[in-house]
Amino acid sequence: MARIRFVRSGLAVCFALLLFAATPALAADGTRIAPQLAQLQAQDSLLEQLQSRTREAETRAAEAERREREAEINRLTDQAKQAQARADAEAQRNLAAQRELLIQQAKTELQNSAYSRLEIIIGMFGLLMTVLVIFFAFRATEQAVAEAKSAAV
Repeated sequence: MARIRFVRSGLAVCFALLLFAATPALAADGTRIAPQLAQLQAQDSLLEQLQSRTREAETRAAEAERREREAEINRLTDQAKQAQARADAEAQRNLAAQRELLIQQAKTELQNSAYSRLEIIIGMFGLLMTVLVIFFAFRATEQAVAEAKSAAV
Protein backbone atom coordinates (compact mmCIF):
# COMPACT_ATOMS: atom_id res chain seq x y z
CA MET A 1 0.00 0.00 0.00
CA ALA A 2 2.84 2.37 0.81
CA ARG A 3 4.45 1.67 -2.57
CA ILE A 4 1.22 2.58 -4.34
CA ARG A 5 0.95 5.84 -2.42
CA PHE A 6 4.60 6.61 -3.19
CA VAL A 7 4.05 6.02 -6.93
CA ARG A 8 0.88 8.14 -6.92
CA SER A 9 2.58 10.98 -5.06
CA GLY A 10 5.57 10.77 -7.45
CA LEU A 11 3.27 11.04 -10.44
CA ALA A 12 1.49 14.00 -8.93
CA VAL A 13 4.81 15.74 -8.35
CA CYS A 14 5.96 15.02 -11.94
CA PHE A 15 2.71 16.32 -13.33
CA ALA A 16 2.88 19.48 -11.23
CA LEU A 17 6.50 20.13 -12.28
CA LEU A 18 5.61 19.67 -15.93
CA LEU A 19 2.64 22.01 -15.59
CA PHE A 20 4.67 24.69 -13.79
CA ALA A 21 7.54 24.40 -16.30
CA ALA A 22 5.26 24.71 -19.31
CA THR A 23 3.09 27.58 -18.06
CA PRO A 24 5.75 30.37 -17.89
CA ALA A 25 7.10 29.46 -21.35
CA LEU A 26 3.68 29.90 -22.88
CA ALA A 27 3.15 33.23 -21.22
CA ALA A 28 6.59 34.62 -22.06
CA ASP A 29 6.78 33.58 -25.71
CA GLY A 30 3.52 33.45 -27.63
CA THR A 31 5.15 32.76 -31.02
CA ARG A 32 6.36 29.30 -30.12
CA ILE A 33 3.04 27.96 -28.88
CA ALA A 34 2.75 25.21 -31.50
CA PRO A 35 6.11 23.54 -30.69
CA GLN A 36 5.44 23.92 -27.02
CA LEU A 37 1.94 22.56 -27.53
CA ALA A 38 3.45 19.56 -29.32
CA GLN A 39 5.91 19.18 -26.48
CA LEU A 40 3.05 19.36 -23.96
CA GLN A 41 1.10 16.78 -25.93
CA ALA A 42 4.18 14.55 -25.91
CA GLN A 43 4.48 15.14 -22.21
CA ASP A 44 0.76 14.36 -21.86
CA SER A 45 1.25 11.12 -23.72
CA LEU A 46 4.22 10.34 -21.46
CA LEU A 47 2.07 11.21 -18.47
CA GLU A 48 -0.66 8.90 -19.76
CA GLN A 49 1.91 6.16 -20.22
CA LEU A 50 3.17 6.77 -16.70
CA GLN A 51 -0.39 6.70 -15.40
CA SER A 52 -1.12 3.46 -17.25
CA ARG A 53 2.13 1.96 -15.90
CA THR A 54 1.16 3.20 -12.46
CA ARG A 55 -2.24 1.51 -12.78
CA GLU A 56 -0.53 -1.68 -13.93
CA ALA A 57 1.90 -1.43 -11.03
CA GLU A 58 -1.01 -0.86 -8.64
CA THR A 59 -2.81 -3.85 -10.10
CA ARG A 60 0.31 -6.02 -9.75
CA ALA A 61 0.85 -4.76 -6.21
CA ALA A 62 -2.78 -5.50 -5.31
CA GLU A 63 -2.44 -8.95 -6.85
CA ALA A 64 0.79 -9.56 -4.95
CA GLU A 65 -0.89 -8.47 -1.69
CA ARG A 66 -3.82 -10.76 -2.42
CA ARG A 67 -1.43 -13.67 -3.07
CA GLU A 68 0.47 -12.88 0.14
CA ARG A 69 -2.79 -12.81 2.11
CA GLU A 70 -3.87 -16.10 0.56
CA ALA A 71 -0.48 -17.65 1.33
CA GLU A 72 -0.71 -16.41 4.93
CA ILE A 73 -4.27 -17.74 5.22
CA ASN A 74 -3.16 -21.10 3.81
CA ARG A 75 -0.20 -21.21 6.21
CA LEU A 76 -2.45 -20.39 9.17
CA THR A 77 -5.01 -22.95 8.01
CA ASP A 78 -2.29 -25.61 7.82
CA GLN A 79 -1.08 -24.68 11.30
CA ALA A 80 -4.65 -24.89 12.61
CA LYS A 81 -5.09 -28.33 11.03
CA GLN A 82 -1.82 -29.53 12.55
CA ALA A 83 -2.81 -28.16 15.95
CA GLN A 84 -6.20 -29.88 15.65
CA ALA A 85 -4.50 -33.15 14.72
CA ARG A 86 -2.20 -32.84 17.74
CA ALA A 87 -5.19 -32.05 19.97
CA ASP A 88 -7.08 -35.07 18.61
CA ALA A 89 -4.07 -37.31 19.20
CA GLU A 90 -3.72 -35.94 22.74
CA ALA A 91 -7.42 -36.56 23.36
CA GLN A 92 -7.01 -40.16 22.17
CA ARG A 93 -4.04 -40.62 24.50
CA ASN A 94 -6.08 -39.18 27.38
CA LEU A 95 -8.95 -41.56 26.65
CA ALA A 96 -6.55 -44.50 26.51
CA ALA A 97 -4.97 -43.41 29.80
CA GLN A 98 -8.41 -43.11 31.41
CA ARG A 99 -9.36 -46.59 30.21
CA GLU A 100 -6.08 -47.96 31.55
CA LEU A 101 -6.71 -46.23 34.87
CA LEU A 102 -10.21 -47.73 35.09
CA ILE A 103 -8.81 -51.19 34.32
CA GLN A 104 -6.14 -50.79 37.01
CA GLN A 105 -8.76 -49.63 39.52
CA ALA A 106 -10.94 -52.65 38.70
CA LYS A 107 -7.96 -54.98 39.13
CA THR A 108 -7.13 -53.34 42.45
CA GLU A 109 -10.71 -53.78 43.65
CA LEU A 110 -10.64 -57.46 42.63
CA GLN A 111 -7.34 -57.98 44.45
CA ASN A 112 -8.69 -56.21 47.52
CA SER A 113 -11.81 -58.37 47.56
CA ALA A 114 -9.64 -61.48 47.11
CA TYR A 115 -7.42 -60.37 49.99
CA SER A 116 -10.55 -59.72 52.08
CA ARG A 117 -11.83 -63.23 51.43
CA LEU A 118 -8.39 -64.64 52.23
CA GLU A 119 -8.31 -62.64 55.46
CA ILE A 120 -11.75 -63.99 56.37
CA ILE A 121 -10.63 -67.56 55.65
CA ILE A 122 -7.45 -67.10 57.70
CA GLY A 123 -9.47 -65.52 60.50
CA MET A 124 -11.93 -68.42 60.48
CA PHE A 125 -9.03 -70.91 60.49
CA GLY A 126 -7.47 -69.05 63.43
CA LEU A 127 -10.78 -69.06 65.28
CA LEU A 128 -11.21 -72.80 64.58
CA MET A 129 -7.68 -73.48 65.85
CA THR A 130 -8.33 -71.42 68.95
CA VAL A 131 -11.59 -73.28 69.65
CA LEU A 132 -9.85 -76.63 69.10
CA VAL A 133 -6.98 -75.65 71.41
CA ILE A 134 -9.44 -74.54 74.11
CA PHE A 135 -11.54 -77.71 73.61
CA PHE A 136 -8.53 -79.99 73.86
CA ALA A 137 -7.20 -77.97 76.80
CA PHE A 138 -10.44 -78.42 78.76
CA ARG A 139 -10.72 -82.04 77.70
CA ALA A 140 -7.12 -82.73 78.66
CA THR A 141 -7.73 -80.98 81.98
CA GLU A 142 -10.88 -83.04 82.60
CA GLN A 143 -9.09 -86.22 81.57
CA ALA A 144 -6.15 -85.37 83.80
CA VAL A 145 -8.52 -84.75 86.72
CA ALA A 146 -10.45 -87.95 85.94
CA GLU A 147 -7.22 -89.98 85.76
CA ALA A 148 -5.94 -88.37 88.92
CA LYS A 149 -9.20 -89.31 90.70
CA SER A 150 -9.07 -92.82 89.35
CA ALA A 151 -5.43 -93.17 90.40
CA ALA A 152 -6.18 -91.76 93.83
CA VAL A 153 -9.04 -94.03 94.50
